[in-house]
Amino acid sequence: MLLLLVCINLTLAFMRPQEFIPELYGVPIIPVAILACGVAWFFTNKNLEGPNGFLVLLFLLVTTFSHVANGWFGGAADWLPLFGVTCVMFYFLAAASSSTRNVRILMSIFVACGLAMVLHGFQQEFYGQGWTGEPPILGRIRYIGLLNDPNDLGLFLIMGLPFIFLFYSQTRSILVKLFCATSAAAYFYAFYLTESRGTIVAAVVMIGLMVLRRFGTVAVAAFMVPVMSLATFLPERMREISASEESANIRVEAWYAGLQMFESHLFFGVGAGRFAEFHGRTAHNTFLLVLSETGIIGFAVFIAIFGYSYFLMREAAFRRTVTEGGDVAAFEAEKATSTALYYSLIGFLAAAFFLSRSYVVFPYLLCGMITGYYTYLRSRDKSLKAFRLTQDLVMWAVYTLLGVLFLYLVVRVLLLAA
Repeated sequence: MLLLLVCINLTLAFMRPQEFIPELYGVPIIPVAILACGVAWFFTNKNLEGPNGFLVLLFLLVTTFSHVANGWFGGAADWLPLFGVTCVMFYFLAAASSSTRNVRILMSIFVACGLAMVLHGFQQEFYGQGWTGEPPILGRIRYIGLLNDPNDLGLFLIMGLPFIFLFYSQTRSILVKLFCATSAAAYFYAFYLTESRGTIVAAVVMIGLMVLRRFGTVAVAAFMVPVMSLATFLPERMREISASEESANIRVEAWYAGLQMFESHLFFGVGAGRFAEFHGRTAHNTFLLVLSETGIIGFAVFIAIFGYSYFLMREAAFRRTVTEGGDVAAFEAEKATSTALYYSLIGFLAAAFFLSRSYVVFPYLLCGMITGYYTYLRSRDKSLKAFRLTQDLVMWAVYTLLGVLFLYLVVRVLLLAA
């Protein structure tokens, strides 16, 4: 029951029918769907493998307290339910990801919604607006609701691309393979139409790592030749990514401003969601946005959430071996599913360095799927590593400091280059 309700909830949250179907205007279908998921979740197993179940709750509390630390209790009251819904969805997805079948059903929802948005974008490109009535913005395709920004649409699609690759590799049906190949081609064309440089960089990084792991460094070098050739056909906005280009200058200025906010509000930042109040623009970097708005404390928790998600899927996808006498077919299916989740996360992390998407819901949905699926895998295979936060505190402290140092070095180099 929870899986069905989560699928309905995701479809409503992504497609937003209440925003373009007149009969649904003002109908609280998403709050009702979330409430129904909450009731179903109450009767499920809530034990999660790894620290992420605790860390997501901790991040909610830290981001909320970041307002209190700056003396704005009203901001904390506004923020708690706003970001709280995102965190609740993490737990729903984790509970629903209790088998390979369930995870693949959730992946299919991501892909199906993504394809609908791609078709919507094609309508915008060729007819001036999509079926929702939404036009493109400055020639860039977009959707409505959560994905009204072309960068958000590109990020959502890049996270779903490995799922299409998974479905292609796991079927013997020629028709299904043809559908998956066509869908992947449509996704790539949609990347082009979003004109999102972060999306293009994420696609190159993600596919480059796929090629590297599967075929080695020589194949990566061969892969980069056509990539560099195709880059000449990109729109001018997407080709101009030097530090001296105007929008790049704006980005670097925002990063510098973010570091200044961090220096003046070291522990809890200037308050979650308040970067634009101090700078006037967004940070254009997910990691720096968290650092400036929630300080070193929030940054450490954020790094740990996505770091553990990375480690969980790396363990399941690349370090697990089939047990003697085990079900080889099930093992291969689990490994392929874990690999798709791993590369989806890689896509988000690569794009996140160029986009301010610290609190949007879909990366937390992905982390929920990863956490829930690893819980399922470890229930079947105790040889998988058990991750414990108490054993990793020093490691995360070091990674946090290295992350801060890296951001300082990047901004310093870009300022010199500009």
